Amino acid sequence: MIVQGTTIEEMAAGPGCLIGKMPFYKGDIPVVDPLALLPFLAATTLHEGSNILMMHQEKTDFFGFPVNRILDIRSIGSDQFLAEDQASGLHLPLGVIGRVWLNKRTIHIIDARQLLSRETMRQCHKALNK
Repeated sequence: MIVQGTTIEEMAAGPGCLIGKMPFYKGDIPVVDPLALLPFLAATTLHEGSNILMMHQEKTDFFGFPVNRILDIRSIGSDQFLAEDQASGLHLPLGVIGRVWLNKRTIHIIDARQLLSRETMRQCHKALNK
């Protein structure tokens, strides 16, 4: 799910990847900066009028990733990963399950369940409930 034009309320407490919270149905959910968890150069994320990519860790454990813009939504199969990522033993950063080549760009495919540990999610929810 994509939520567009929402405001992220910043939070001081919580793990370093937690940048704030946003209202969602029956309560607030954590908004996590995926770049804080990945070994890539940081980029600016917007807080006013942000686009939030909504995900869930388990059935009721929702969280959001802020994105500056959404270029496209596609279904990607593992058979589309770059050949070197399909090779056994290749080391990819935690949370990155492969890369694809689209529109003259290398796109990193992220599995949020691998990226956010249960402990990190527990700390995020604990900070929300303070």
